[in-house]
Amino acid sequence: MASRVAKQYRADNDGTPINANQLAVRLKVTSEEAAQALAVLDLGPDSPNTPIPSVNGRSARVTR
Repeated sequence: MASRVAKQYRADNDGTPINANQLAVRLKVTSEEAAQALAVLDLGPDSPNTPIPSVNGRSARVTR
């Protein structure tokens, strides 16, 4: 449900990602629960509607 709401919000708002507070209002849950939902969905913090790429089940973030 959270993923669907996040995607719909982005589509309705010219690509602007949803934040935890906005998601909480739409799902009628606390902001903490909404933040946890976004974390469980493994969505990137800079683009909360885009999944984080992974390699072999681990985040493919590059650090240099």
